[in-house]
Amino acid sequence: MLLWPDPRTAPNVLIAEDHAQMGVPEIRFNLFPGMGAYSFIARKVGVKTAQEMLQKGEVYSAREMYNLKIDDLKARKGQHIGDPV
Repeated sequence: MLLWPDPRTAPNVLIAEDHAQMGVPEIRFNLFPGMGAYSFIARKVGVKTAQEMLQKGEVYSAREMYNLKIDDLKARKGQHIGDPV
């Protein structure tokens, strides 16, 4: 699971290995998700999609996040950043 509690520390580029899972599942536990994750996702996909993702509380695969344009790059497990895909 990959979350950033503070938007000031969130990266501009997100690279995820194929097996990674990401999401904001706090809503499942009746907790309010942190605004750092919300602002990061909203910058990437827009406010409406970010709100929908937070309300659902689902965990997404690296492929799903890449298809949503949240992940900038997808890597194989153990792949170095400079290696060709």
